[in-house]
Amino acid sequence: MMPRPVAAFFRAVAGRDADAVGALLAARAVVVDNGVERDFGGWLDGLRESSAELRILKASSAGGTAVVTTCPRVADAEAAARTVWTFTLEHDKVSALHVTDERGPDLPAPVAAFVRETNCGDLEGILAAFSDDAVVNDQLREHWHRPAIAEWAAREIVAPRLRLHVERVVCRYDQTILDAIVDGDFDKRGLPDPLVLTFYFSTRGDQIVQLLILRNERD
Repeated sequence: MMPRPVAAFFRAVAGRDADAVGALLAARAVVVDNGVERDFGGWLDGLRESSAELRILKASSAGGTAVVTTCPRVADAEAAARTVWTFTLEHDKVSALHVTDERGPDLPAPVAAFVRETNCGDLEGILAAFSDDAVVNDQLREHWHRPAIAEWAAREIVAPRLRLHVERVVCRYDQTILDAIVDGDFDKRGLPDPLVLTFYFSTRGDQIVQLLILRNERD
């Protein structure tokens, strides 16, 4: 659970309300953005002009410190782009904020293309990542060859504007296994938040020959 001023900060950011953000700051508050100390006024102006919407992935707090990890809510070419916000709190005000952008994990080219084109909603780009005779097994339903994969991708990826935020990657032999937070315009009733799916890719050369998608039990 986020402390009150931190939760209010993200509500103000979502509303592009720089004045509301400013009201949460201590008198001599400082912001360090990716290692560079910034003037809070100019930084807030840039924040207000930003078009990115944020999804909160996780949050923790202890004592006078709160750490929140976010990712873009809108489609983004960088699949795993995320930001860590570290707040120092004094007397219900933010006295310091450190913002750090985290680089996503490296992925094999066809897997990176699938994630990128999924987040861009580009059906042709998604299909180009697969071989002609590929198979997709999505939650125990099989789709063989590109025409069937095209129907599946149009229905399950493009139409609901699916977005993937990569959490973990394991590469072994010709397989890439990744856990991704999945978001989009689909019915989320009864699903965990965040929804994490595991994608098992088998590749040959620069194309995907098999993709298995499962919702595994989490500890």
